[in-house]
Amino acid sequence: MKSPDEIKKGLEICIGTCRGDKTACPYRMDFDLCLDIMHSDALALIQQLEAENAELLEKNEQLKRERDALLHDMRYVLRTEVYDNVCNVCNKACIKEHGCKNADWRGLCYENGGVEE
Repeated sequence: MKSPDEIKKGLEICIGTCRGDKTACPYRMDFDLCLDIMHSDALALIQQLEAENAELLEKNEQLKRERDALLHDMRYVLRTEVYDNVCNVCNKACIKEHGCKNADWRGLCYENGGVEE
């Protein structure tokens, strides 16, 4: 198979009527064979590019799945850190107001039955 540039050049030169006599054509040879070989090369190139495209699409899907998993993990870590920070603030407020360490994220003190005072 010729290179993609040679295939492209051959296709561009032989648009219309090809008699196998164009000296710049990379496929110049016996007229009966040059078009068959050029068409065969073009088909092989198209199939090669389609296979490469399918591989790239699969890699892209895999990267999307990995990205989504990382985002999920990152959101979990951030939610956990935010929740822990809120609980620390609530507990500090509960200690300050009630002397206990059992406030939930809403600031409700469990030592008082989870009821705001």
